[in-house]
Amino acid sequence: MRLKAFTIIEIIVTLAISTFIIMVAMMAYFVVNKQFSEYKRLNDELKAIYEVNFLMQNDFNESEVINFNEKDRTMLFEGGIKIKYQLRKNEIIRSSVNSIDTFSIQHSNLECLGVENQLNEILVKSIKLNIKIKRSEIEWSIFYRNELPANISITSTNR
Repeated sequence: MRLKAFTIIEIIVTLAISTFIIMVAMMAYFVVNKQFSEYKRLNDELKAIYEVNFLMQNDFNESEVINFNEKDRTMLFEGGIKIKYQLRKNEIIRSSVNSIDTFSIQHSNLECLGVENQLNEILVKSIKLNIKIKRSEIEWSIFYRNELPANISITSTNR
């Protein structure tokens, strides 16, 4: 009496096909995971830029005097509350009496326009800097309320 069963060739072919399907599924998973990680990183960078833009616009509009020290690249906003911005190469740090916020933002070409005082600080009227996102640079400008309303001017240049 013969038993009905699969031959060894049928089992090997089935294993080969299932191995191929599993490999394709794993490769697709890794590609999707890499794309999602890149999207999340870019989204986090944009979120930090929008947060800094919102906070700095409010600080510009509510400040009476803004001092910029070129030596240590700091801005001091003086009004109801003193707020200090430190502009480092890969981050912007905003500190006030209540909190310290650190934003990971790559930037370059910082320009502060204003009038120099006796302490070699600049009384700021506007700032402009280039923010780097991926392979693009965004030109970001904020104006002091006496000159123009605070706004962001975006000019993208792909490299």
